[in-house]
Amino acid sequence: MLYPDGDVDGVVGTWEGETTVNGVTASTRIELASDGTGHITAEADGDGDEAVDADLTWELDVSLLELEYPSPLGGTTISYRYAIPDVALGGLTLVRVAAGP
Repeated sequence: MLYPDGDVDGVVGTWEGETTVNGVTASTRIELASDGTGHITAEADGDGDEAVDADLTWELDVSLLELEYPSPLGGTTISYRYAIPDVALGGLTLVRVAAGP
């Protein structure tokens, strides 16, 4: 889950978060500009292996955010995140939390 780091306007701004799965912590920072460009940095446990540090393009379709950037392994990565504008960017957990009872 990514949360605003400072002021955001919808999805435009800086988002940061950490996720831990099976003892491995991954940190992600995404900066989104209003012109559909941005930057992503991501790294697992600070070891630099397969770290991402890339410029990106983005598009928001209702609540689904599409990010496209070069993969550290070659080729292109297209990543999707659900968005609650001004609040959070995330995956299916965000959708479940947002839907609520």
